[in-house]
Amino acid sequence: MEPLSIVGAAAFAASVVAYLRPLRLRSENTPSTLFGLQSLDDEPENPVADICFVHGLNKDPEGTWLSTDLGGKRKFWWPEDLQKQTNARILLYKYMALYGQGGIGKTQIALEFAYRFNERFSSMLWIPCGTRTSIEREFVEIAHTLKLLNHETEGGDSATEIALSVLEWLKGSRNTDWLLVFDDICRSTEEVVEKLIPSTTCVHGHVLITSREPLRYSFAKTYEVDTLKVEESRALLRTYLDATHANDSELDMLSEAFERHPLALGLGAEFMQQTQVSPRRYIDLHQKQDEHPPKKSRASRTIGTPIQKGMERISGMPAELLLSMCCMLSLEIIPLWIFEEGSKSFSSKRVLRESLEVLETSALIKQQPSHTHVLVHHLIRNYGRKELPADIQSDACRELCETASYVVVALKQTRPKYSGTHEFEKELVELGVNALSFIQSYRPSSLEWDVNLEELGKFCQAHRKFSEATQYYELFLGKNRGPETMVSRTKLRLAITRRNTGDHSELGSSPDDENLDAQFRQAVKAAPDDHTMQELRSLNREQQNPTQELEVLRMIIEAQERRSGSLSLSTLESLEEISNRLVDQGLLEEAEARLRRVLMSYQKLHGAHHPSATRIAERLSSVYISLGRLDDAAMMCEAAISDYDARLGRDHPSTQRCLSELAFVYSLQGRYEEAETLFVDSSKALSRTQGPDHPDVLRLLRNWALNRMQLGNTREGEQMLSDVLNRMEAHPEIYTMQARHKIAIQLVRAINGDLTLREGDIRWNMARQMEDKYELESVGGKDVSY
Repeated sequence: MEPLSIVGAAAFAASVVAYLRPLRLRSENTPSTLFGLQSLDDEPENPVADICFVHGLNKDPEGTWLSTDLGGKRKFWWPEDLQKQTNARILLYKYMALYGQGGIGKTQIALEFAYRFNERFSSMLWIPCGTRTSIEREFVEIAHTLKLLNHETEGGDSATEIALSVLEWLKGSRNTDWLLVFDDICRSTEEVVEKLIPSTTCVHGHVLITSREPLRYSFAKTYEVDTLKVEESRALLRTYLDATHANDSELDMLSEAFERHPLALGLGAEFMQQTQVSPRRYIDLHQKQDEHPPKKSRASRTIGTPIQKGMERISGMPAELLLSMCCMLSLEIIPLWIFEEGSKSFSSKRVLRESLEVLETSALIKQQPSHTHVLVHHLIRNYGRKELPADIQSDACRELCETASYVVVALKQTRPKYSGTHEFEKELVELGVNALSFIQSYRPSSLEWDVNLEELGKFCQAHRKFSEATQYYELFLGKNRGPETMVSRTKLRLAITRRNTGDHSELGSSPDDENLDAQFRQAVKAAPDDHTMQELRSLNREQQNPTQELEVLRMIIEAQERRSGSLSLSTLESLEEISNRLVDQGLLEEAEARLRRVLMSYQKLHGAHHPSATRIAERLSSVYISLGRLDDAAMMCEAAISDYDARLGRDHPSTQRCLSELAFVYSLQGRYEEAETLFVDSSKALSRTQGPDHPDVLRLLRNWALNRMQLGNTREGEQMLSDVLNRMEAHPEIYTMQARHKIAIQLVRAINGDLTLREGDIRWNMARQMEDKYELESVGGKDVSY
């Protein structure tokens, strides 16, 4: 890792610029093929036309808008030499990571780069990564924009599947050079994001990463973002302050007082603008504070000074409670429905509106142009949690918990006006998780709050927040209130969720399979809804007992069919899951029967060419190959190819993957020449879109090598197998020893099958080395196995 001097220039706009005011960006030449930059034509009152923004940034707390001119002043100044230096670095490396403390300008660097090079990239995607929720929400919105998802199919796809479908879209032939930005990754989302970063084998895209701490991504070139230089700090302050009211000496003193931190400089300048305090007066106030500093770091005092002044203005007002509620929440962007729907203190729209105005004029929050969400910078949140009065924070937590309970209960009875959207569901889940931490922090008094603990537990359980659900149920049972039937139902839910969190206490768990089987039978029989069935499936996957896993899945499928019918989504998902487990255990006949049933069900529900039907057809073809039913395998492959071609295009990786599978079927049928033609075409297309080391490419090359051998080109086939094995060994994090072992056996068999082979030959020595390396015992030279 090495320091990045661009920060001094790029942080010139800092997060403050985008955070404190909506800086609009005029875009005159938006490329027609560019995804992620969209025109905003729905703001006629906006004096700046042709507004553009990177997809998703209207919800990002640190970078709402790309920077541009405001009142004739350029808010983002980037020196030409540093601009070229940074541009070159980002374009040079496929994977580049910027890290540094909050407010230092990482997001703004990415924003400015995206704007300056919008014509350079065929596609741009921006993913805010502060929480898992924000990541999932953004991928869903992108999938909708790309028409990869619709409201009928969204419920059937997990967040991970949706994200992977977006990444698969990037591999399309028209996406020749894309930019994917993962912004503000933290420790809690580091592992999640790593799984979503395209493979290092991808050859036509760039990934830009920002975080506050260095990440454990060995594949990325990492730079640390540092504070501003003195002259850059002075120039930033001049963009805010009237030059006639401040000389260079005063500006330099301000820069040093704020330790040249971009966010602190911006907050201080904004405060001086709002309050009409002169730089000299502000310096005097800052110096007096330093004479009697509180027990906190100098960096905290630096940033805290303007925040403290803003909080002093709202002391004793309803706005103070509103700010405390905002500070306590972990949501990156805070929806106003939290205050409008269930909050007793802000049930009056007038009180809420006036409080929001006071907070915004004090530079403590930023309202979005849509007026549906507010933004509170993480530094203001942290300061508020430490400095706001304890009784205000307690009241804030109580209001938030009662709001969460009110909305969750209302969802069962009526439909609140904000409900029914994917974004609302995600926000409510996070509010429910936050509410649990508040209740735990203020026990026992919090148990007297007007909160329905059981309903909050059920809501968390339905959204797979099992740990939180367990704690809600335990709190409910600890109060020991309610009818016996309610208590019994809660105990059942608690038993199920404890299994999912790995807590087997008080469940009578035993390694005895019969006892465990009886517990599952009882749980399946008592399961009141599909959500509980899904939880049982999740629990079942963790049992480490393949035989029992199949039995429980059969029980679940039987119960789901009785309750929801054979065509319900939950039943079909269970059938897909059991089919995969059957294939893993070699029970191919049953797997084929169940997959065929799923295929016909999807075709009946959605039509023969629905994406789900295409996916199952492709999966079924591989089962037919394993069963030796090659004509059926060819038919399924051809059907999947036709659907993929019509929906995604001939050059799309999914289409080419199926074509390579069809080539494999032809080879198994002895149609070697036909297979050869397909292998040649698919190899070129897949290598171009997926990269030379992608699993689909190496699987194709392995099958192609065996086909070449059948055509009599043994040496060429051996070389291809050797090349495949070398590429797999270069990526042990992707290819398991078992997969490499299989290729080694096929290669050694091919070499040993050469009757002209002599001891001491180069190929003979290579075969012996592989036998030792992979511990192969007496690999003969008979037919090379497919």
